[in-house]
Amino acid sequence: MISTIVLLLLLALVNGAFIIGLWQAAQPNMVLEPASNWLRAHLPENLFKPLIGCYKCMASIHGGWMYAVAYGIGLHELSPWLALYVLIHIPVTSTVSQILRRHI
Repeated sequence: MISTIVLLLLLALVNGAFIIGLWQAAQPNMVLEPASNWLRAHLPENLFKPLIGCYKCMASIHGGWMYAVAYGIGLHELSPWLALYVLIHIPVTSTVSQILRRHI
């Protein structure tokens, strides 16, 4: 079984790359621009930004579901600390996203 720290770091890296890729694809002249424009017009800003509009904010939604998927496929054992792990994973993923954005 993968240790908790290694799992958190690997998930944060993969999740950060996913977030930057999704955010980039929603920028002007990119493939998801029409979807991004529609979501911006129909969603409140406090939902649009963490969904697709702000790579720093996106970990609050995308960090949680990716950790849940990793848990669901058995990469991590059920633990009474699971909620704490998710709460740690989200800001770590946001930080990784910001680091990746600066270097890509």
